[in-house]
Amino acid sequence: MKFLIFSWCAFVIFALAHCEDTADEDTGRTCITAGPMCDNCEHLVICVGFENHFYKLPLQTCALNETCLGNRCTTDRNPKCESEPDFPCNDIGVFPNPFDCQTYHFCVKENDGNLKEYRTKCDGNYGYHAGTTFCQTQLDNNACFQNEYQFPVDLCLHSGQNAALLQNPSIYYICARYSDTVEILYPFQFVCPHGGTYFNFECILARSENYNKLRRRF
Repeated sequence: MKFLIFSWCAFVIFALAHCEDTADEDTGRTCITAGPMCDNCEHLVICVGFENHFYKLPLQTCALNETCLGNRCTTDRNPKCESEPDFPCNDIGVFPNPFDCQTYHFCVKENDGNLKEYRTKCDGNYGYHAGTTFCQTQLDNNACFQNEYQFPVDLCLHSGQNAALLQNPSIYYICARYSDTVEILYPFQFVCPHGGTYFNFECILARSENYNKLRRRF
């Protein structure tokens, strides 16, 4: 047991020295917290803290049929490693990127009446929250973790799939083919008017308790 601990410590020391020598050559992601991290779509690394800094130790190269998602190699679909089309604006508002919890989009009406998309990203180790419209969700090395990897919008499994967003039920998505030339199922996002709640292809306006009581009298 002592030999194993000694061997592991020796490996960490050697790897840290190697990381210091090659830090300038590294083009992957930056460690923010200790633990495993997807450095890119193919490589899983371990982030090790050392004197107020983090260093990356190579852990695994994903197999040919795998990508790195949620800080592990998996065969699950990973849109972040696919060619992502431009975000389509359908309503005025602020919308989460369907595949990246740190990216969000402003859809603004221009002077010509058309909607224009502006893309931005949360700083540091925080994700965008569709309910508050702030970057407040603390992440695990920039990964959208909730037990398993979770995308801001459900992945499309079939055309017509629809639901409200968990963080903001006024925003909903409907899955459809992106375009005639881009034949992927994409979760198009919309907004219920006046803060309504979406459920099963219907936007429902919330009424006060007093309003409902008065309505039942007649």
